[in-house]
Amino acid sequence: MRPLTNTTIIYIPGLFDHMHWVNRLQRAALKTWTKFGGQPEVFTVRWADDAEFDPRLDALCDRVLELRAQGRQVALVGASAGGSAVVAALARVGEQVRGSVLICGKIHRPQIIPDLVMDRNEVFEDALEETDSALSQLDADVLARLVSLRSIHDAIVPPQDSIIKGAHNIRMPIIGHLAGIGYALLRYGRFVVKFCEKLEPRPPHQPVGD
Repeated sequence: MRPLTNTTIIYIPGLFDHMHWVNRLQRAALKTWTKFGGQPEVFTVRWADDAEFDPRLDALCDRVLELRAQGRQVALVGASAGGSAVVAALARVGEQVRGSVLICGKIHRPQIIPDLVMDRNEVFEDALEETDSALSQLDADVLARLVSLRSIHDAIVPPQDSIIKGAHNIRMPIIGHLAGIGYALLRYGRFVVKFCEKLEPRPPHQPVGD
């Protein structure tokens, strides 16, 4: 195994990432990952903003490339709506990402999401419109470095909507959506770190034009 001392884990929260108390809870849970060797940071898409998804995706991918240019390895973790952001980022810079984990990620069947949710989170709607295309661009190597965690039962994101062919699909012993995310953050930190440790580090990043 190769320790994650040089790996930044970028965590992308789901909807309600504009609510400070939600972010504080998730950041507190992520701090527990440091004792396993993880070095997490949080990237907020700001799903409820009056904006478009592409500029936020650009910013996420730029952060990945910035860290790689510094000589660091990068892992991506996305919860719920954040899973769609991870898939979109992998379609662009997947070769630069050591490993990725989705937590109760909404990947399939966007049409079953209530209109009220979409109306209040237009950035998420934009992201979902790109998910199928992004997913089709992920090759076997990227998929082999991707884990999708799902709950036994989830009324918000049905478990079948988190399953990705070719990836490592794992069912957690928990029921519920928010409960599943919380459970993963508090109980699967070691798993995420150890999964990434087993993967080969990505080759040095060569910026375009060098």
